[in-house]
Amino acid sequence: MNSELDSFVASLRTSLSKEADVLTPTDGEAFERRLVRWSEYDRKTPAAIVLPATDADIVSTVKLAVQCGIPFVPKAGGHSPGWSVIGAPGIIIDLGKMNAITVDADKKQATLQAGVLTGEANEATAAHGVYLCLGSADSLGVMGYLLGGGLGFFMGIMGVASDHILSAKLVTAAGDLLTVSSTSHRDLLYAIRGAGQFFGIVTEVTLQGFGPSIFRTPDASIWSGAMVFPASKAPEVFPAMEQVFSDQSQAHSAGVVFTTLPGTTDPIIVYIPFFFGDSSAAERFFAPIISCGPVVNSCMPRPFATVNKMAEAPEATSIKKPMGWPLRSIRVQDLHTIMDAVVDLRKECPDAKRSVYMLILARTPAELSPTFGPEPESAFACQRGFMTWVECVLNYEDAASKEVTEAAVSRLHDRLVDSGGLAEDTSFQNWTRDMPLEKIYRDGHLEKLQGLKQRWDPQGIFTQYLL
Repeated sequence: MNSELDSFVASLRTSLSKEADVLTPTDGEAFERRLVRWSEYDRKTPAAIVLPATDADIVSTVKLAVQCGIPFVPKAGGHSPGWSVIGAPGIIIDLGKMNAITVDADKKQATLQAGVLTGEANEATAAHGVYLCLGSADSLGVMGYLLGGGLGFFMGIMGVASDHILSAKLVTAAGDLLTVSSTSHRDLLYAIRGAGQFFGIVTEVTLQGFGPSIFRTPDASIWSGAMVFPASKAPEVFPAMEQVFSDQSQAHSAGVVFTTLPGTTDPIIVYIPFFFGDSSAAERFFAPIISCGPVVNSCMPRPFATVNKMAEAPEATSIKKPMGWPLRSIRVQDLHTIMDAVVDLRKECPDAKRSVYMLILARTPAELSPTFGPEPESAFACQRGFMTWVECVLNYEDAASKEVTEAAVSRLHDRLVDSGGLAEDTSFQNWTRDMPLEKIYRDGHLEKLQGLKQRWDPQGIFTQYLL
C-alpha cells in the first residue's frame, strides 16, 4: 500500500470499535478467506477489507473513505456477480460480523442485520412460527437480495421480497444514519425496495413475515423434492409442465433445471416443485408430471427451513454469472428452445459443463390475492407482475470462456424474442450490469430514481448508476 492508504487504514483501526477488524493483504489467510465468494466472476483484490461490528463502525468507515477519496463496496453473502468486488485502492466493507436476528412472534416480524444469510434467517424465524419471503439459497445474503427486489419460489403465496420491507437503517453518502420507513424518509423506502444498493448501506431491515397458515398445512411443511428426467422424456414432460403451470386452482411454484449428468454430456431435466397443501393434494395436482416416470422422485413434505436445499448444491470455486429474463408463460416450444441451448453450449464450450439454465415459476390462485394486501410503493413495482423467469447461470473455470458463454446466452435471448416467448425485454437487476437501466426500471421508475439519486448521492459514492 502507498502512504495515503497506510494512513487511511491506520485511522480506521483507531476509529472503529474493538470488535471490528481491518484486514489487508499482509494478513494472509485471514484476508484471503474474506475474499472467497460464490463466483470468481470479475474478482479483484481490494486494498483492505473492513469488518464493522456496529452501525457506528459503518458510519465511521463511510465518512473516512469519502473524506480520503477511497472507493468502497459493501459485501454481505458474496453472491453478487461484480457488485461487491473492487480492486485497490478500493476497500470492501464486509458486513459478515453484523448477523443479529430479532423476532417479534406476535407481529410476525423480524429484524435482520446486514450480514445475515438466508438459511440463518429462515431457521431462526421459523422457530418462532414466523416465515419470511427470502431467496432460494441458504448461503445467499438477505440484504442484497432484498434491496434488489427479490425473486423466489414463494412469490406465488408471498409476493416479491422487497414488498415486505417495513423499515430499515441506512447509512447515506454523507455518512448519516437514517431510519427509513413509511413515516420517515419515505422516498428512500421506495428506493430500497428494488434499487437499494444505489443509495447507501442498509445496516438492518425489519420485514413483515407470515404465520404458518400461509402454507395450508398443519405443521407448516411444504411438499417439495426433485423429479429427474432424461432429455429423451422431454416430449412427454414438457406438455405436462405446461398443463400443470396453466392450472391456477392451487398455489404452487417450481424450479426447472436444465443441465447434464455429472461427468457426462447427457442432458437432464430436474423439476423441483413446491406445493402449498397436503401431500395427497400435491400428488394429484402434479400427477401429469409424475406419470411421465421420473428416474428420481424425492418429493415429500419438508420443513420450511430446509426447502432451499432442493435447489442449492455445494459448488467448487469457479466463475459464475447469472443472466435472465421474464417469460410470458410456460410453452412447450420455449422449453425445447432452452433445452437445446443447454446441449449446444456443452458442445461449443466443454468448460461450461456445470452451467445450468433454470426456470423460476410461481402461480397465485385468485383466492390468495388478498393475502398480499395493497401493493406498496416500490422501485421494483415494474417487475412485480412477472411470475415466470428463465435464469442462465454460466459456470466455467477458464476466463477465456467468458465470450463464448455470454454469446450463447445472447443467442438464446434472441430466439425467445423471435418466438414471442419473452414477456418483456428486461431483467432482474441483481443479475446484470449490462442491460440499460431504462429497460429495468420502466414505467417512470427510472426518472424517479434518478431524481432521488441526485438528492441523496449526487457524487455517485454508491456507484454512478442513475446519474
